[in-house]
This record gives sequence, structure tokens and C-alpha cells, in this order.
Amino acid sequence: MYEFELAVRSVFAQTYTDWELLIVCDGSPDDVVQRALQVKDSRVRVIVHPDNRGLAFRLNELTHMAAADFIARMDADDMMHPDRLAKTLEFFAANPHVDVVGSGSYLINSDNTVQGAYREPDLPDKLSGYLNSGVFSHPTVTFKKAWALKNPYDPTRIRTEDKELWLRTAATSSFAKLSDRLLFCKVPLDLSVAKQALTAKYDRKLVRELGPNVASNSQIASKVLKSWIKQIVFGLAQRGGLLSLIYRSKFHALTPVEKMEATAVVDKLTRTPVPGWGGEQSVDGGHASYRSI
Repeated sequence: MYEFELAVRSVFAQTYTDWELLIVCDGSPDDVVQRALQVKDSRVRVIVHPDNRGLAFRLNELTHMAAADFIARMDADDMMHPDRLAKTLEFFAANPHVDVVGSGSYLINSDNTVQGAYREPDLPDKLSGYLNSGVFSHPTVTFKKAWALKNPYDPTRIRTEDKELWLRTAATSSFAKLSDRLLFCKVPLDLSVAKQALTAKYDRKLVRELGPNVASNSQIASKVLKSWIKQIVFGLAQRGGLLSLIYRSKFHALTPVEKMEATAVVDKLTRTPVPGWGGEQSVDGGHASYRSI
């Protein structure tokens, strides 16, 4: 099974069915492209690009292509909880002033085993708080299309495109985060030290460049120092065979009942049929009217 297949199945498992799914093949291998093109449902569009332009560029592109007022993003190796779209749209309806909504999430490993509740902070109450990483778990966010058209991602920001966006827009936007865990976020057990170092490098660059807009020099220096310390600790943990401790720090433990319920949801998602894959049929036959989400 291709990694992105479970993400697609999780969309078909949504309790809210009036959606459009945009699958972007950003320089993807031919076999992945062909698998995506096999999906047969009027609510699915596959966009194939031979060249890889990166997440920020493609997210901006999709904002223009989407047909509706709300866009829910996710990564190809994650899975939506079946209630994600329904609960998020319900929140927007009750809070029309809000521009961006995130949520809680579960952390799963490469085998789709639920590890726990992803550890993340509440939204900051001061602009300087947006210098912290992870104020939103990026794959959980849903935003208004009109807001996103006015506030595009910066494609020049490598591995920090989401943090730059929140920093740039927090003062003029309304953000919210649901406590519900509406995404299963995949984080492999074998954490990549190289990726962490690269992210830390570009994060320090971002903090130095945009920090003066929202924080004092001492706050900026503290953020940069903490980033270096984290990178050093990460490297030492790898050498000492202790990366599992860092991995466990990324999530809160669930109660046995919570873990059983979350595992049951994952099992349901993995078995959700997708029309075009092995003769599977669409729930609505592919004929329902829809809007993009």
C-alpha cells in the first residue's frame, strides 16, 4: 500500500460528505501518480506536477484552485479523524470571525499504531509567543479561503513556512484551536537527526529576521539559544541510543479506553473503501453535489 492511500481513505471516511479532495503529486514517482489517478469519484481531483516546488508553493496554488470557502490541509502520511470536517465546519459556523482553526491530534508511528496524544501548547496570548514552534500542529489547520488568498505562504521559507505565516498574520487575524483530536499525525520511531538540524537552522534564521517585530532582543537571544541546545541534545541522544526518549516526549499517554477507541478509529480508516481501488465503490456513487474543503 502506498503511504498516501490511508490519507485518501480517511477523507472518504468523513461523516461530512460534501467535500472535494485535491490530491497534489508534487514531483511524485509515476507509480504513485497512477495510483492517485485510479480514484474514481467526482469529488476528487488529481493535480500532477513533474517538478517538486515544495509545500508552501503548492499550498498557495491549491488555495486558488479550491472551489469553496474553507480549505482543510493535511500531509500525505497522516489520517483525518472521521469527524474532522464536520466538527471544524460546525465551529466556523458558530464563530464566523475566526480565520484559522487547528485541533488536537494523535501521534501514530510508521505502522499506524497509536502512541498517544500529540503534545502541543495552547495558542499564545502574546505575539511573542508565535516565536515558539508548534503553536499549531500544521496538518490540522483549516482556514478560510478568502483569508488564505490575502495571506499566502512564503515559498522562500524552508521548513518554517507555517511558523512564518502565523508570525506574520497573528496581529491581524483570529486563530482558534479545538481540543478535539481530529488528526492522526504520523511520526516515525526512527527520528531523523539530519531533518531536525535542518529545521533548527532555518528556524533560527526566521527568529532572527522576524523576531524584532514581536519580541525583545533578550527574548530572541533566548529562543536562538534554546534552538541550539535542542539540536545538540538531539545529536547526543542519537549517539547514546536515546532517541526513543525524545520520541516519547512528543506525546501524552492515553488511558486504556482512549487508546482502544483511537485504535478502533484507525482500523476503520484503513478499511474505508475508495472507488477505483480494487473495485471499491463510492458511498455516494460519485454523483453528489459538493464544495471544496
